[in-house]
Amino acid sequence: MQRVGIYCDGDTCRVASVSYLQGKPVFDFAETLVGKEIKNKISMRCCDKKFEIVSPLEVEELFIRKLRMPLTKKEALFEALPFQLESLLPFSIDEGIFIPQLTKVGNETDVLIYATHNDTVSQHLFDLEKRGLSSEWISSVPTALIHFICFYLPEISDVLIVHQSEKGVGFVLMQDRRAIAAMNLGKDVSEVKIERILHYLQEKNGGTLPQNYLLCGDVTLFPKLSYLFRARDDFEELRGNQEELLPFAVPLGLSLETQGEGVIQFRQGHLTTLGHVQKTKRLFYTLAGGGVTLMLAALIAFQMVIGKQQKVMRKELKGFISRYKQEFPLLKFDASKGIENNLSQIKKQLRGSKAAGKLYLEPPKVSDLLLYLSVYPELNEEGVKIESLQWNLESYPSVNSPSKNYEIKVDLTFSTLQALKARAFHDALLRGDAYINEKKGVTWSRNGDVYQTSFFLNH
Repeated sequence: MQRVGIYCDGDTCRVASVSYLQGKPVFDFAETLVGKEIKNKISMRCCDKKFEIVSPLEVEELFIRKLRMPLTKKEALFEALPFQLESLLPFSIDEGIFIPQLTKVGNETDVLIYATHNDTVSQHLFDLEKRGLSSEWISSVPTALIHFICFYLPEISDVLIVHQSEKGVGFVLMQDRRAIAAMNLGKDVSEVKIERILHYLQEKNGGTLPQNYLLCGDVTLFPKLSYLFRARDDFEELRGNQEELLPFAVPLGLSLETQGEGVIQFRQGHLTTLGHVQKTKRLFYTLAGGGVTLMLAALIAFQMVIGKQQKVMRKELKGFISRYKQEFPLLKFDASKGIENNLSQIKKQLRGSKAAGKLYLEPPKVSDLLLYLSVYPELNEEGVKIESLQWNLESYPSVNSPSKNYEIKVDLTFSTLQALKARAFHDALLRGDAYINEKKGVTWSRNGDVYQTSFFLNH
């Protein structure tokens, strides 16, 4: 099966593909397509007419989290992981898709999590559909860039990747051939903002950064970026033998990513493609063709055993709910639904209770707020000056009150002669986002050219 990576950027789509010869990747083609019927144009370039399209989520649509757990068995890790994630992400675990990568370190395990919201994947598919495309695989820009580096410069394991596109400039930190942090700078390239991004990535990497960097994507969009990096003496630019591939770093990485280790596939569950379902069915029919009679006999016996076990399980579930009804009043058994649905509901109730009793939640960081404000467009224009910033920890969990969440109130004072910029920032606060909690209320006052606002953060 030939897989084609596609990266839609503005009015253009960059596509690329590799094939495998004796297990090794071989470059097929890379091309920039414009206009309609892009899928038909891809089909004309592919040797295999049953090709699959791989597309990416953007840097800002992906959450990368890293933690160490005092466990080594996969079963125990996967059971404990959901409770750890609840304090690390701005949405509940039932609303997202999570892909863990595990690395054993002695008696502990380093867990690298790639996560996104279900709605993000749905919107991505909708955007592709408007272009007449459908993606069988959905990965991400950061992980695609890692696979491109492994193909383009296989001897490199640590590097800072700087990708340029119509959407802006994305920074990806690669360590041991994995994307451990990523940040989107946007289109406003300045030395100050680059320093802030580098400081953020350095903090995520334990205080260090790789000595090498690679500029890729459409490197003609932001010439100032290339100048600022080449003027530094703490980085060295990497160069390869096939620099004509650099604009196709993301689609090439996507076509490589579906093979081998580190595969990222966000199209899961109800978002799985009909094509993959049909392939699974065809495989089943092929395997079953040689022994249909034997399989039917085994299936009937299996169904009889399962039926008896289901009766026992229903009885045990009802007994369990009856025993703990006083402690968990919301637990109930719905006879009109199957066992799986009842188990799912019970799991949600018990998970909520357990999550509320965690003894440790990762505290919020002031540095995250400073980074958020540093890249906010309305606060980074000329003539806008932040006069004061107060970070107030209104409440927090403790041993006696483990169910409390961190509640952070921010008091911000800034001055500007541009009232429209101030008003735009005020409107953005009222709308809220993944970082600002608009439901807790926003206060706003003005004294001449000085503005004061208070708001709460999501955590």
